[in-house]
Amino acid sequence: PSPGSTAAPPDFSAGCPSTAASSLPGSVENGASESAQHLDPDTNQAWEIFKSCHDGALCCAKYEELKSDLRDRRRAHKECARRVNRAKARIDELKSYSESMLPPPDGVVGQGEAEVGSQIKAEKMNYREAHTEMRALKTELEYLARKYEQARAKMLKDFEAWYQNNPDPCLLYTSP
Repeated sequence: PSPGSTAAPPDFSAGCPSTAASSLPGSVENGASESAQHLDPDTNQAWEIFKSCHDGALCCAKYEELKSDLRDRRRAHKECARRVNRAKARIDELKSYSESMLPPPDGVVGQGEAEVGSQIKAEKMNYREAHTEMRALKTELEYLARKYEQARAKMLKDFEAWYQNNPDPCLLYTSP
């Protein structure tokens, strides 16, 4: 880039080391940027060079690690939410069944009612455990999302600084 000019943002669709299909802008879900088609090819080449150099590789590796961790924790949270919903549905089903049973004429709770009651208690325990785990995962997700965004911002900042400090970064790493 020439002094005083602003560099076009790089196309991150090539991703960081070991992740050819990932993209930096947007969500964790590897969406390709529509604006990537309109970027300067020199900037894209500079991005490739940056992510292969030591500092760029470290930034990209941290970013990719956080991205992977965030994706894994989101899956775990989703599975935990499913467990909570299944336990709640089972509790509702057992309560409905219990309420539909006719009360015994002598007022003594029979074996069937006691069994339903113990099943409800067991499901409530499952529900509480899954709900507690889900809350902990949500807190962890929020933390990881903040760290992910910080790593993304740092990677962009480092690239922009590197790009501005190298008059023609593409010439730095080309072989004769």
